[in-house]
Amino acid sequence: MKLRILAFFIATCAMVFTGLPQQPPTAIAVDDPLVNKLLTSGAATSSLHADLTQEKHLRFMKDPLISAGTFSYERPGRLRWQVDGEGALTILMNGSNVRVKEKGHEIAVTGVERKMYSAITELVNGIVTGDLLKSQRVKASYFTQGDDLIVLLLPVDPRMTKHFKEVKMNFNKMSLLLDVLRITEADGDLTEWRFTNTQRDVVLPVTTFTSF
Repeated sequence: MKLRILAFFIATCAMVFTGLPQQPPTAIAVDDPLVNKLLTSGAATSSLHADLTQEKHLRFMKDPLISAGTFSYERPGRLRWQVDGEGALTILMNGSNVRVKEKGHEIAVTGVERKMYSAITELVNGIVTGDLLKSQRVKASYFTQGDDLIVLLLPVDPRMTKHFKEVKMNFNKMSLLLDVLRITEADGDLTEWRFTNTQRDVVLPVTTFTSF
């Protein structure tokens, strides 16, 4: 009897200190009020700025590559993606103009790379505005889990399936801001970005998207 009581006490303490298991995601309909609120919020968003943590999981590496940086976005099609540290990389997208700085030096952008960066900008623009979520190019599914609204996108457009296998996003239910973006590439590599200190509809300097 004492052993059973002791075992119960230990198990209870373990639950208190490790936390209860998280409930599995619950599927919701595409016309759920929360989904509609997300789409309305995205359509009204003019700009975003946030700190980010990037975690890259590559097939040929045992441990992920983790970097910190910043993210800035302004409609239509202006993007600054900056990752600092050992693999420092800054990408500036301003309409059709693309500039890239890698490890402290600006590098020439080839035609193929320009198309790739344009595709990334189009993807981000579609996520922020919500246009991609309504697109016929992807199959969108929605879930809730705790404080999160989860959006899962499975590309069906051949041009997208060549590059992406899956796009998963975690939005905060209250603010409807993107907290986590995880992209699984066609070859299995995946990258996860966590966004913090996000500001919506801020006035960004013009040089944000043109100067390193």
